[in-house]
Order: sequence, then C-alpha cells, then structure tokens
Amino acid sequence: MKRFFVIIIILFSHYLIGQKNYKINSSTWLYTAPINYISKIDNFEKERKKGEKYLKKEEKEVTFSTDDVILLSLQKKDSSTNVIFVTYKNNFNIKNHTLNGYAQILKEILIRNGKNEYPNNESSVTVDEILIDKIKFNVIRQTIFFNDENYIGTKDFYIAEIDEKEFMIVVANVNEEDRKNVKNSILNSTFKN
Repeated sequence: MKRFFVIIIILFSHYLIGQKNYKINSSTWLYTAPINYISKIDNFEKERKKGEKYLKKEEKEVTFSTDDVILLSLQKKDSSTNVIFVTYKNNFNIKNHTLNGYAQILKEILIRNGKNEYPNNESSVTVDEILIDKIKFNVIRQTIFFNDENYIGTKDFYIAEIDEKEFMIVVANVNEEDRKNVKNSILNSTFKN
C-alpha cells in the first residue's frame, strides 16, 4: 500500500512540474504544453504587427487593440510549422459583437484570407462551440488542403471571454498527431479565479 501512494505522489509531481500558470487579469490559466514543444520568444512584435496590418486592410468591422499581452509562444522542437500562440487583450470586439458574432466575423476574414493567400488550394473554415473547464470557447478552424505538397494544414483559433478579456489560443499544425496532442493539451487546461 505504501508503494502505491509513493507511485501516486511521483505521478502527480511529474504532472505539476510540466504545468505552468499564466495570469489573465485576476484569473489564472493552468496549462501543460505537449511533449516536444519549446518556448519561442523571437519575432513576436514583428509578426503581430504584420498580422494586424493585414487585418486592418481586410476588415473594417473589427476594432484592433493596443493592449495585447502575449502569454505563450511554443513551437515543436523539429522547427516545423506546428506552433501554439496564446494572448489576451481588451474584450471590445466581444462586447460589440458577442462571442458568437465575433467568431463569425473572424470566420469570414479567414474565408477571404484562404481565397487570397492560397488560390490554388482548397480551404474551409468552421466554427464550433466547446467547453474548456466550464468556460465557453468558440473554435474557428481553417483547413487548407495543399494539393501539390499533399498535406493538410490547420489553424485553430480558440476564443473566450475570461475575466473581461478576450483570451485567444492560436494553433497551427501540419500533421494529425500534433493536432491531437495540442488539442488534448488545451482541452485539459484549467482556469482558476
């Protein structure tokens, strides 16, 4: 019996060591990254500004914040296009359009983006609602079928309103195994007040 408790303690300790806490105002997000993902800190500002410039050009219905907080950026160790990017910012767009309305606006942006950026490839965009630790998220998935290279790429945008902030997890994957591992890591995350 003593051996059983020692094993449980070791397993629990291993779980806690990999888990990290991230503050969103007064809430805390507890997240364990998938195996083989490492922190990637370079080029945040450059990439954020490039994306913001594109969206401003493409979309007039969405207001852009100047208070984005980058919580996390991870990339798979093999330097592939498998990345996780987590931010939060003011909830202005959610307040103006509701969470579902905002997700639909982002869906339309991604549909246009797919047609413009990948004209020779099939692209689809879906929106689903899920619960993560009892918090409602809208998940916008853009799937691109790269016909010449014979692979499927996905971008998932998990969006929720947490502690009066827009919380977003952006995931890009190029293979099914990483899609599943990252999705499971997100679905198993928790939030504390």
